[in-house]
Amino acid sequence: MATLKSLRDERLRKLQEIKALGIDPYPASSEKSNYLNEIQSNFKRFENKQVSVVGRIKGFRKIGKIAFIAIHDSTGDLQLFLKQDQVETDKLPRTYLNFLKLTY
Repeated sequence: MATLKSLRDERLRKLQEIKALGIDPYPASSEKSNYLNEIQSNFKRFENKQVSVVGRIKGFRKIGKIAFIAIHDSTGDLQLFLKQDQVETDKLPRTYLNFLKLTY
């Protein structure tokens, strides 16, 4: 069983890696174009469009080359589906994929 010190040390190590990627782990502000319930209730309108949401990642499950991310905001929950061959592009730089690996 992990000790409190080892858990703390692991979190601090990940925090340093996130900072090394050039990502501010505690940004003072963030951009949001839509709430999760808007996207869920009008999915056809948002399909294949880029949106920006703000929320808390509640779960991250990786199974081979796919991943499921459960995100929550004040309006509800949404599950994201990622396929490795579709996200490793210029649209989603490897920096963000490395960040996701560090968060879970």
